[in-house]
Amino acid sequence: MPSPPPLQLIAIGPPAARVDGAPAPVEVLWRKHFALLIYLALSPGLSRSRAHLMAMLWPERSGDRARHSLNEALHRLRTCLGPGRLVTEGETVTLSSEDLSVDAWEQEGDTKGEFLEAFTLEGSQPFDEWVESERRRRRDTAVSLLVQQARRLLAGGTPARAVAVARGARGRDPLNEGAVRVLMEALALEGDQGGALAELRDYRQRLAEFSEEPSPALAGLADRIRSGRVSAGSGPAVAVPGLVGRAAALAALSERLPLPGLTPARVLIVLGEGGQGKTRMLQELERRATLAGITVASARALPSDQGRPRSALRGLFRGGLLQAPGLLGVDPAHLRRLASAVPELSERFPPQAPADDGELAYSLAEALEATAEDAPLLLLLDDAHFADGTSLGVLQAALERLADNRVAVALSAAPNDPDSAPELLRLEAETGRGLPGTTVCLGPLGQPEVAALVEQLAPWVEGAARDRLVRRLVHETSGNPFLVVTLLRALADVADLQERAVAWPVPTETLDAPLPWDVPQLIQSAVLAQVARLEPASRETLAVAASLGTRVDVPLLAAVTGLSELELAERLAMPERLQLIAATEEGYGFPGAVIATVLENIGLTPGRRREVRRRAAELLALRGDASSRLSRLELLARLGQPEALAAEAIELGEALLDQGDRHGARRVVKLIAGPAGSVPEQSRTAWLALRNRLDGESTG
Repeated sequence: MPSPPPLQLIAIGPPAARVDGAPAPVEVLWRKHFALLIYLALSPGLSRSRAHLMAMLWPERSGDRARHSLNEALHRLRTCLGPGRLVTEGETVTLSSEDLSVDAWEQEGDTKGEFLEAFTLEGSQPFDEWVESERRRRRDTAVSLLVQQARRLLAGGTPARAVAVARGARGRDPLNEGAVRVLMEALALEGDQGGALAELRDYRQRLAEFSEEPSPALAGLADRIRSGRVSAGSGPAVAVPGLVGRAAALAALSERLPLPGLTPARVLIVLGEGGQGKTRMLQELERRATLAGITVASARALPSDQGRPRSALRGLFRGGLLQAPGLLGVDPAHLRRLASAVPELSERFPPQAPADDGELAYSLAEALEATAEDAPLLLLLDDAHFADGTSLGVLQAALERLADNRVAVALSAAPNDPDSAPELLRLEAETGRGLPGTTVCLGPLGQPEVAALVEQLAPWVEGAARDRLVRRLVHETSGNPFLVVTLLRALADVADLQERAVAWPVPTETLDAPLPWDVPQLIQSAVLAQVARLEPASRETLAVAASLGTRVDVPLLAAVTGLSELELAERLAMPERLQLIAATEEGYGFPGAVIATVLENIGLTPGRRREVRRRAAELLALRGDASSRLSRLELLARLGQPEALAAEAIELGEALLDQGDRHGARRVVKLIAGPAGSVPEQSRTAWLALRNRLDGESTG
């Protein structure tokens, strides 16, 4: 028997067929004939019995009449498609697979069309029911694939694209709860809380037609969205760019969250130099964990924390563990030991000092495990290179004791920081070995990533000018995301800079010619443009804060300005929305030292700035802690008295090292040397001894 000509059957969308590359004869597209072909094509082994085909396609006819109709259909199709296309052996009819292509084979999860769109067979209810079942099965598969794609996009930090894909899933099946859930999550992460809740309202209304309600899990998601804990901020007045160049890193972390179906981890580590986006990465991870119903406790270590034993542990309890529902179910004996480190617990449980850090770690492990019984638990510690060694050691020992994988710790740190606690280095070394987990390293952005940021934040530049701007930004910032975003915001707010940037390079120069501005100059322009939008009172308060350092000591700032902490919060609300200052659990901080420097220089006269620092130094002298003493010495040094401070500073540096605070000791070493690096002669020997001890302990 000769080979049949090639046959192509199209079942996704409007039905169609092609024979030997040309439109099929009209007889092939007769409804019963096409139904016979596509039904055989999707049958096991491409075969069915004659009785089965008759019952499926001619149920309304008697046995002989149905058999005659089937034989007539086979005859006509063989005439059009060749005698070898439909083969009969006894009572079995088989569609030959030779040179046969069927789009429904390859497009099992097709998202672009409906199976046999608008196709029905009058009088053939069994076939119509099969078609509807196939449509439903394929729709479910397509929706499932779209939901999975949307989740991958969310994990990679692209919620806007995830919204589009999730809307496609809902469009295919408005009653699919998985599609509703991922769309709500994507909208929430995109910052559209109202849109996310509107999707739930629509879903609830559709279910009401069937007297059904959304699942408790979906209602819980809505509650978490309403709480505002998922929001990226409270309506920032400047654009927040998408997470560019970090999709793989965020996905690697998101896939290890302590949830069913994922590969859980004990420890997730984000390493990166300043400005590379470590904090943003933890924030995105926190938002995703919160949406997933994971209990999150977060803290950020400060430069002064290293010399304060158990300070990071206290921060994690204050940052969410104290409010975790399962904590009260812990054995009171363990809570009494923890109360020795966390004063808030001592209000209910009389503190009982543990015998050693090992006993404290055991109690912490019991508390974490009990808390995780209610919901998975994620502990976040930002800037862990500033954290105290005691907390890090206790945390690692507790993680090693845990019996299940419903608890994870995510932390960020500067890589290769010589002053980090040795316990951090041990934790990093054990992650992925003794402790299940993963480490991601954030590096500079490349040209494609910078181009993506330019597209988001600089829509005013196009074509060749955009390409030139991208190349120069990569060169000027070395791909540092913080600097790239800061510079682009400056260009967005200052029209004169836009014109100069687009005009670069001038016709007589090459692409290697420098930009018509340098980085510090442009950052100053960016800050000036934002400061101009502030009320005078907010402007002065912000400048006073900047003159005291990059970290804002709220009680000190209140005392210097004569304002209450509530009044301070009101004064700093607009600067926070403009991202000139950032709120933290501990108060406020400036996004970068360069921004604080610009603010202090443009907001206060030299005399006023000097008076602010003098007054702050007097107030700090009334405190006895090492952190306040160091801040006071740094302020006095900026007032021009470094020689007189050397002896006191060296004594403080030695004390800080004794406490394990290497970061504080490093600040003392820099303070004594001053900007010019000239150490007073009478203090040189003691200064060298302090520096050598610091460097020796760091390398040891």
